[in-house]
Amino acid sequence: MNKIAILVILIVNISIVNISCVRTDRKAAQKSAEEFRKHLAGSSGVLCTDTDTDGDGYISCTVFMHNADPIQIQCGSEMWCIVNCARGCKYQPAMKLSK
Repeated sequence: MNKIAILVILIVNISIVNISCVRTDRKAAQKSAEEFRKHLAGSSGVLCTDTDTDGDGYISCTVFMHNADPIQIQCGSEMWCIVNCARGCKYQPAMKLSK
C-alpha cells in the first residue's frame, strides 16, 4: 500500500472518531430530562448542571418532587453524533462514600 493511501485511511479514521461524539450541550440534557420527568408522578421541575464532569456524554440533573426527596438522573448531552451516543436519561448510580 502506498503512502498516500495510508494517509487517506488515517485521515478518514481520525475524522470518524472526531465526528462520532461532538460537543456536549446542557440544553440537550435539559430537554431529555424534561421528557423523563413527565413519566414521574409528583415531579415539579428539573434542573441540569452545565458540565459533563466525567466525559461519558451525560450531564447530572435533579428532578424535584412535590412531597419527596429529589431524584438524581443523568441525561445525554450530545448535540449530535454517529456512534456511542449518549441519549435519553437514566437514574444516577448511588454514590458510595469511602472511609
